[in-house]
Amino acid sequence: MRGERKMTKEPPTTDIGDYLKVFSCTAVMLQPLITIVLRGSEITSTTILLATIFSFVKFTAPAFIFGIIYTVIRNNESCTLQDYPRFMKDSWHNLFIPTILWILVYLIIMPQVQQVNHYHGMVSFAWQFINGNAAPHLWYSVMMLQFIVLMPFFWWLARYINRNSRRALSIGIGALCFHMLWLLGYHILYNPENYLLDRIFISFFIYGVYGVITAKFASQVEYIFTKIWWACLIVIIFILYRNYLLLEHISLPTGLQAISYYRFDMTLYAFAVIVCLATLYIYQVQRKRQRILATIHYLAGYAYKAYLSNVFWLQIIWYLVQRLELFQSYLLLKVLLCWMLIWILSFTSAIIFSKLWGKAKLEVLGIKN
Repeated sequence: MRGERKMTKEPPTTDIGDYLKVFSCTAVMLQPLITIVLRGSEITSTTILLATIFSFVKFTAPAFIFGIIYTVIRNNESCTLQDYPRFMKDSWHNLFIPTILWILVYLIIMPQVQQVNHYHGMVSFAWQFINGNAAPHLWYSVMMLQFIVLMPFFWWLARYINRNSRRALSIGIGALCFHMLWLLGYHILYNPENYLLDRIFISFFIYGVYGVITAKFASQVEYIFTKIWWACLIVIIFILYRNYLLLEHISLPTGLQAISYYRFDMTLYAFAVIVCLATLYIYQVQRKRQRILATIHYLAGYAYKAYLSNVFWLQIIWYLVQRLELFQSYLLLKVLLCWMLIWILSFTSAIIFSKLWGKAKLEVLGIKN
């Protein structure tokens, strides 16, 4: 099959998607950490700064979805439905199995990190297993895996666009209009009992569509990015400053919910960050920073698995830091130390477990990577 050869015979190179995945994974590890730090803390200039950093992280889910779709389309643009079984087989081993195992770890070993409700029997255990409430960050896994299942649609969309600029423009405008309507509907429909709305793929559909368009018109879009990145940087600074002013007048950490992915300005913010990260990639390609590019590409292969484990390591590191009373008077330094340790342990464990799983597949199941 053409798509299968594409997936197995041609080693992919570093691309925009790799940068988006690595930077998103690195940044999002701050989110549960800051939530823990702010819990029970007095409102001070430092805690408001941390809350603003929390709002800075709100580009990560859109950027990760954009990056995944971009890379899959770039590497497998000729894939069709006949390639779907092979794609799903690879995704099962690389994405679904790690997700299943980490959900079990959180539910069985760290049940205290569950969200909304706690399980109290087999039925509620199964419900917590599939709804993304096993840990604070697993809502994203539920949403992201929907894009993997729906990948044939994005393959079809890539073939339909086929570097036709008029089609790309009309689809881009249509996706933007649909997204705006969805955000309006989301705020009408949403209430605490309807929280599952935030893990439906529709909320992030626009980032997948724009990932396809960017992959199909890579050179043209990259040129545009290099011309508008400074304007995007201004947008980022403006929105972060506005969030800072907002956070001064709300209670923490519950007020963090006001900084939502499902706001018009935060959609603009997410795209602005995507443009800036893509421009960083372009800059390093132009200057032939091969070592950096190779490192980012390597880490991108483990970014999702590192993401899955980060709350596990957070619980352990935070317990030790608190018990040893480290940096009690230096909150920002404590956050920085914990963030670095979480990142190192998350990626290290992802690399080790991936290699062990690859070896087990080969020796026990006879499956080659």
